[in-house]
Amino acid sequence: MNWKKTLKITKFLWVTAGVLIFLYAIILSLDPGNKAQEALLGFMYAISFPAWYLPAHFFSGFSDPSQFIFGEFIFLFLEWLVFLAFGYFQWFVVVPYLFQRVYHAVSKKKSTNYKEL
Repeated sequence: MNWKKTLKITKFLWVTAGVLIFLYAIILSLDPGNKAQEALLGFMYAISFPAWYLPAHFFSGFSDPSQFIFGEFIFLFLEWLVFLAFGYFQWFVVVPYLFQRVYHAVSKKKSTNYKEL
């Protein structure tokens, strides 16, 4: 299996996990006294590690999402969307780019070593 196909499958599974996390948080938010935000953050931290660090600081000012001007649902959606975007950018843009750079650097180094011989 080539790495591009593996990357596509991984993207699909990662985004599906993100959507399922959001749906779980929405189901939790229907119950009064819920812990929807904690569940959402815990799972999104897990799949977006370590990129969650930046959006976590942004959302740390909102300790009670029920006081958010648009309501809890919109707050959960915005929070989920930002974490999903940061995690996706990290895992499927930055990391493949870095792997590609390292791979090309290593393959160039190997080819120059053979030329010297």
